[in-house]
Amino acid sequence: MSTEPLYPVFGMPKAHVKMIDDRARTDGYIEALCELVRPGSIVVDIGTGTGILAAAAARAGARHVYAIETGRSAETATRLFEGNGLADRITLIRGWSTSIDLPEPADVVVSETIGREPLEQRILELLLDARERMLKPGGHLIPRAMAIYAVPVSIPPQELDRMDFTPPTVERWSRLYGIDFRPLLAAPLPRVTFKDASAVRRWARVSKPIQVADVDFTTYTEPVLDTTAAGVATRSAIINGVVLSFDVQLSERASFTTDLERASDTNSWRHAVFFPPPFEVEAGEGLVVSYRYGVGEPDGISIERAADRAV
Repeated sequence: MSTEPLYPVFGMPKAHVKMIDDRARTDGYIEALCELVRPGSIVVDIGTGTGILAAAAARAGARHVYAIETGRSAETATRLFEGNGLADRITLIRGWSTSIDLPEPADVVVSETIGREPLEQRILELLLDARERMLKPGGHLIPRAMAIYAVPVSIPPQELDRMDFTPPTVERWSRLYGIDFRPLLAAPLPRVTFKDASAVRRWARVSKPIQVADVDFTTYTEPVLDTTAAGVATRSAIINGVVLSFDVQLSERASFTTDLERASDTNSWRHAVFFPPPFEVEAGEGLVVSYRYGVGEPDGISIERAADRAV
């Protein structure tokens, strides 16, 4: 997808090169399309980007594909369709899918609008809207489900100081510039960054992945999540970060993951890393993780010891 008004990077080749080179992701989507598209199928591709999934749907036998794109990559997708002799079976539509009415209902709706924080590109809202307005009864959504996991971590202080407002960082700035930066420690800003798996794997993981969401796009009804899940610390450490990963079920047979242990080496996603207030935990202590999306600020992840949770 190229959500250009919010993510201008998707109008640049580099982002698409990384995504297409992600074999687990690209092969998984193409496998799901080959599984679900039948001769004569109508397919909708939301956020077509370079057009790779729309082209794959046409090659899988779709009678017609509606490729929806709002960003600059729409022109690139058109060139791809023409260059592969598919322009007569793929209609490119510029705009947001939630504002588009199609001339006919779809047998399959596919979308790869999955962000680093997996819901940040609005895949939940887009698929719920498409399911209600675009999909035939009994039609298929790709992906069909997503599970989201939180992994509490202990980030080395010198790394954390370069990613978030921390006491050592603001004290150093105060000495350098003669301004009191301590108010930034309580600033109502998103305490999150995005890191490659290779960086995240260096940090000590304080528990096993804790599942904080399980979304079935075929049945889910509201574009919000507000969940709480329990875990157990597997080591004594200071928890000062929470890393998100996710499993995506594309179809009955096709899936992929960004799990730190199981993800492909060509995984193209960076992991969302949230920075909760640091706290110490002992091995065996209970943890409580809350995940919020679409329910107002602050969205994201929070974590605490089970013993400290207010009743």
